[in-house]
Amino acid sequence: MRTLTLDNKMMVAGHRGDCYNCFENTMKAFETAIAAGADMIETDVHLTKDGVLILMHDDKIDRTSNGNGYIKDMTYEELLQLNVGGKTEPANVPTLEELLVLLTKHNVMLNLEIKEYYTPGNESRCMECIEKCVEM
Repeated sequence: MRTLTLDNKMMVAGHRGDCYNCFENTMKAFETAIAAGADMIETDVHLTKDGVLILMHDDKIDRTSNGNGYIKDMTYEELLQLNVGGKTEPANVPTLEELLVLLTKHNVMLNLEIKEYYTPGNESRCMECIEKCVEM
């Protein structure tokens, strides 16, 4: 595990991976950010209808996939049918588990933004998402 030190070195975080050169929050974006020397990966985590932790910024899949609808209303299997990459480089919706496996091979920190907010009516989903993240 890497420890932060105050040695006047600037830290570089790959926001949603390398979202400048790759489709955001894809395994390729995370791998490319790591290869470019990122010290940290920042990503967003949502909980699917069936309780899988997936990585996507928005609460709807419309902007970053070839589908539409809310993540909370879809199972992981349904999300796997979508393309979150491009026509020539298709990609699946990644899971937090997949990213953690990748990060165990590299000396890179992780900044998770939990997108299941603690709002009226969403309290239990929020707590479930937090508990599953901590457990992993």
